[in-house]
This record gives sequence, C-alpha cells and structure tokens, in this order.
Amino acid sequence: MFLDAFYEALERWFRQQYNQVVQKLNENALYPADLYKIEQCSALLSRTLQALGSFSVWGFYGGVGVGIILLLSVMV
Repeated sequence: MFLDAFYEALERWFRQQYNQVVQKLNENALYPADLYKIEQCSALLSRTLQALGSFSVWGFYGGVGVGIILLLSVMV
C-alpha cells in the first residue's frame, strides 16, 4: 500500500511539472533548457502520506480487504 501511495505521489509531482512546462509553452516563455531541467521531488514523504489518503489507494485496498473478509466468512 505504501509503494502505491509513493508511486501516486511521484505521479502527482510529475503532472505538476508537466503543467508548468505547458503553462510556459502557452505563455511563449519556454526555453530549450526548460525541457531538460530535472528537479528533485521536494517533500516526498509528506506527498506520499497525503497520497495514502486518496481514493485510488483506499478504493483498491478497501475492496481487497472486504473481499478477504467475505472469503474468510464463507470458509468458516
């Protein structure tokens, strides 16, 4: 579950970087050096903890948990 939240945090950070490049492109303020600029993801732990509360993480693992509980109740 933590790995999924970590991936989602990185994905959100990447989309933020992408949106900044698109905004610069639309404002005609994009330079070739901007295309190759790679920044380190800041506050990765807090972003990951925030992603732990997202529906995409809990929707999946909640469904798995409910499925396991139902399966165990049928087996008993």
